[in-house]
Amino acid sequence: MDLSVFHHVATETNAQTLWKNIEKMYQRKTTQNKNFAIRKLVSLKHREGRSVVKHLNDFQDLVNQLVAMKLLLDDELQALLLLSSLPESWKTLVVSLSNSAPDGALTLSQVKDSMFNEEIRRKDMRSSSSQALSWRTEAEVRAGGDPINPKTNHNLNLEELSSVFTRRRRSRQKKLKILEE
Repeated sequence: MDLSVFHHVATETNAQTLWKNIEKMYQRKTTQNKNFAIRKLVSLKHREGRSVVKHLNDFQDLVNQLVAMKLLLDDELQALLLLSSLPESWKTLVVSLSNSAPDGALTLSQVKDSMFNEEIRRKDMRSSSSQALSWRTEAEVRAGGDPINPKTNHNLNLEELSSVFTRRRRSRQKKLKILEE
């Protein structure tokens, strides 16, 4: 504890009273503090590539600050604020959640669950596309194309890609026959 704080609570012997005094010093419920916390909550934006868990932690921290100042936000308002914190690339999720809300009311847990599901879907898409890219790149190199050099990069269609893998399989089979003899 900093000495400047210690002097204000040095004579306290009861832990609960000590905590309340420290709380009073740092969590003043002034209009200015309430305004600042609300502005932070309304302007909170989820950054691309940042985990949903970290964003939800930031969101919940701000809600908790407001609750400590006796400003209660109902579940639907929290859900809408959380949805509004999502970037443009999440627009499909926002629209679909907004349109599918039972009785026109979203819950915070619906929004959180959907955000976690969307994050998983996006990670799966990235890994699938990078895996497909690595397969294609390998096939292009084997077919004589260099993905880094556009002059020799061949745009293979599905038939050509299949042909590359067929040649590769036949080559391995020939090597196995030679080894068996």
